[in-house]
Amino acid sequence: MNAKQLFESFPPAPNSEESATFKPLNRWFCGKCRLLYHSTETAEQCCKNKICSCGVEITEQYYTTCKTCRRIQECQKEKETFEKAQKVETWDGPVFLDGFGYNEGYFDSISDFYDQVSDEEIVENDIKYVWCCDELPVCVLNTEDIVNSYCEDNAYEGFDTEILHGYKELNDAVEAFNEKNKNVCYYSQNPKVALLVYPQEPLQEPSQEMFELEQ
Repeated sequence: MNAKQLFESFPPAPNSEESATFKPLNRWFCGKCRLLYHSTETAEQCCKNKICSCGVEITEQYYTTCKTCRRIQECQKEKETFEKAQKVETWDGPVFLDGFGYNEGYFDSISDFYDQVSDEEIVENDIKYVWCCDELPVCVLNTEDIVNSYCEDNAYEGFDTEILHGYKELNDAVEAFNEKNKNVCYYSQNPKVALLVYPQEPLQEPSQEMFELEQ
């Protein structure tokens, strides 16, 4: 049996001749890799050889499908997302393409994408599009939220925070802070995709073959 149950130990009272007692917990661990689980069934299956639904043995730990089937699922999900996305011919903002570049797939612009990804990579991988991204500020402060968080436990109910001395100056400082940090952003994908024209050829949407796994 690979699964082993955890027990909580209770030491005996001082000067007692009784032995420690143990209480079973609803936790089990794999006897081989020691990973913890909430059920004996999952702990039992942890380090056993698993078979994918396609009949292939799963060699990677923690997966329930083989590498090929996972890739097929990823391609299908990409295809469905692409079909629902709004297609645009131009985009001035940041873009994303998983597996490329130096910033986990994110680029400041399409021009930045061309600068980082070589011509050979684009042609070899038949890259036809990139995902458009929105820029979202990392930190946006709100004067009312700041003041209320400090007054909530101390002021009486219905207290008007705007009567506090220096409220206007604080609000001006917060607005100045937000303005200075408005370009400190992270990228979030939106439901748009920018079709690329590279090399110089007529603009066209990716073909069905792009979303099919090569055998």
